[in-house]
Amino acid sequence: MLQSRNSVSGDSAQVLPESRRAPGRGVPPARFFIGSALYAVMVVDLENAAHISAGGVSALSISLAHLVRLPVGAVNLALKFGIFALMGALSGRRAALWTMVSAVLSGLCMLVLQHYPLPFVWPQWLAFLVIVTVAYLPVGLIMSKGYSTGGFSAVAQALWQRKGVPLWLTMTAMNAVAIASMAMTYGKLSGVLTLLATLWGGFSIQLWTRWTRRWLDGRARDAA
Repeated sequence: MLQSRNSVSGDSAQVLPESRRAPGRGVPPARFFIGSALYAVMVVDLENAAHISAGGVSALSISLAHLVRLPVGAVNLALKFGIFALMGALSGRRAALWTMVSAVLSGLCMLVLQHYPLPFVWPQWLAFLVIVTVAYLPVGLIMSKGYSTGGFSAVAQALWQRKGVPLWLTMTAMNAVAIASMAMTYGKLSGVLTLLATLWGGFSIQLWTRWTRRWLDGRARDAA
């Protein structure tokens, strides 16, 4: 009878697919730091500027920052500290440590970016198209090696690695509050566009994670 997960012969240990393995030892690859910085660019220069979000902690950060009159980066970082303990419990201390590093790096980048806003205003329709196509590329860069930005994706990544729960399912379930916050802060149109982006975002994050891993890791194996 076929098993849904491979097991090591003579042992109860399970061999997880590469995409679901926890981070290895050592410093993360360059894509981890590039993805963390690009994530900040997407949140501040795209989502916050257009009042649309791909969901998650970024949506909560944008709406709460508007309400309490604080920088988006500071609110984003504050929200993520509550997730670090959960990451430690589900994925171990090392995963929680690098999740915190990514959150701090992206939070600091957000603080800097808010002091240098773009010289133009995104039309909402164009911002929406960019969000549903490439907004999760930075997250895919990070998650392709088992790391996380420290937001809802951290919980989704941990559940995917440990329990096999699909990323799209966890992300969709956790985004209800984020969608409601955008609607209450910026109106029904922002709420509807965030809802549409979020419904696609769960699948998008899984696709970008897989494509990034295959392209970058596949090229590394070919070069070796």
